[in-house]
Amino acid sequence: MLPAPEEIWRRFCAELGTALHAASEEQLERAWTTHTERTAFYRELLLRDVASALGFGFQAELFKVDFAMWTRDATTPVPVVFIESENFATSADHEMRKLTCIAAPLRVLMVPVEWDESEGVWASGGLRRQLLTQWQHIVRSYNQVWPRQGVCGVVIGEWRRDNHLRFYANAFDPTGNLLHDTDLILLDRVMPERDLKFVDVVDDAGATFTYAVPLTETGQQLLGQYTDDPKGGFQFRQPEERPLPHERVAVVIAIEKDPALLQRMADMCRRLGYFVQAVDSAESAIDVMQQVTPNLLLLRLNDRFTDVLEWGRNNHPSSLSIILIDDAEIERGIEALKGGAHDYLTVSTDDEVESQLETAVERQRRRDQMS
Repeated sequence: MLPAPEEIWRRFCAELGTALHAASEEQLERAWTTHTERTAFYRELLLRDVASALGFGFQAELFKVDFAMWTRDATTPVPVVFIESENFATSADHEMRKLTCIAAPLRVLMVPVEWDESEGVWASGGLRRQLLTQWQHIVRSYNQVWPRQGVCGVVIGEWRRDNHLRFYANAFDPTGNLLHDTDLILLDRVMPERDLKFVDVVDDAGATFTYAVPLTETGQQLLGQYTDDPKGGFQFRQPEERPLPHERVAVVIAIEKDPALLQRMADMCRRLGYFVQAVDSAESAIDVMQQVTPNLLLLRLNDRFTDVLEWGRNNHPSSLSIILIDDAEIERGIEALKGGAHDYLTVSTDDEVESQLETAVERQRRRDQMS
């Protein structure tokens, strides 16, 4: 009989901490130079050792999940732990959704990101609360529709500017509540003094985070994928053979800085086939629209949406502008229509909003064809 999911999580963290402490400085440093090296470190050393210590078998790419640990007690190997490793934490919602759909007792997301929110550690202020809020929303939403048992854990790797390499851990119970009031610290190692290049990486959603690259030979090769940013640091350079799909571009704006809502709206547009630029301020939205011509502007009703609406109407008159409102904001939604918005949708469940949005986009497309 397996232990309770919370106990499996506790043992997993204990053995993961032991394996991290056993890793050499060279192994840890190499794992931080490229995505491929980090995956190899997890697959060939770290997670394999954890599985062995827990008495589990280990396999990579099981059921299209990166890693799995399975019990040896059954006549047929039965997975107990599923692990997804993602290199860009700000776009790891897909992996979290996949893990939330799985019924195994323990599912774990492993990502590197600037995590610590202590003052002065990161220019961004740290992404802990933002990411935990996004992932918590996913776990809670899925559990409301499909209640299940089990624990969904997150393991965070962070190479700080003070040369500390840290690994944190926390987990959600089935209802989305955190199991630990403060994060577990699995590793806090002062790495050898080496030259580091801190790279500002922009992911597909337009979010920026910092990535520490040791200037080893492998690290120098990685930096060949980046180009100098005149504002300082480095900026991720998209491969020239992979142009951005501007045929359908959506700019999603949640100016009240609600990261969970912003992520929901962005995901909704992606499912409808849009390339998405998600921003949380009117200024950022206008900056984006100076670079691309959006087919769709999806805005949350607030005090600043009119600035974006007016700028979009004057500079991109063919863009479809849709406002999201609460049930109690119908009058303001009508005012938005008078101010130039094409339509408004009431915020309800994701499926209902997505259906309304798809209908509104199709309705506007037909109007354009008739005009």
